[in-house]
Amino acid sequence: MYRQLAFGALATTSFAAIFSAQPANALCLTAQAGNNCNTFNPTTTSSVIQTYTSTNLTTNQYFQIGFQSSDGGAYSISNIQYSTDGITFSNYAASIQASSGYNFGSIVNLPTTNPFYVSYELPTGIPGSVQIGSALYASDTGTASNGILTSNFNNFTNIQRSSLSTPVPAPLPILGAAAAFSQVRRLRSMSRELN
Repeated sequence: MYRQLAFGALATTSFAAIFSAQPANALCLTAQAGNNCNTFNPTTTSSVIQTYTSTNLTTNQYFQIGFQSSDGGAYSISNIQYSTDGITFSNYAASIQASSGYNFGSIVNLPTTNPFYVSYELPTGIPGSVQIGSALYASDTGTASNGILTSNFNNFTNIQRSSLSTPVPAPLPILGAAAAFSQVRRLRSMSRELN
């Protein structure tokens, strides 16, 4: 009976080790001022929160958010939200395609604040050394050209941030195996003591 308990414990431990070795979601590697995801692991979906600051933001009531990729590849940036307090976020767009030039979502008529917050998710599979740039355009007039806020007014704000894809080595499977063998040894020792 004790052997069955020991093997059951070993099986449970093995499953726990296997599932805990899976990559975590939302893995940003480094941060810098205004950007919690300066570099990110491209094997995971990375959740980004960026803080935009400018004295002009307090006078602007129109804003627009856009994305681009440094390699010209098309990557779907999803779950795009904005916030005036950094706590409560509102939906902006389900997704915007980042590509060689900035692609922008719709113009929103809502007074911005200083600071102003934007959150979004970077998808998996972005090649290493590719930068995903984000931009916040804000204006006091809402004047646009081809659907993009124009910059020919005094209070126009254009703030850009970027996140760099930085592959990291996968966890070594041998570490999981070493932990499992250590557990087996411990269980065998316990089993001998119980006999």
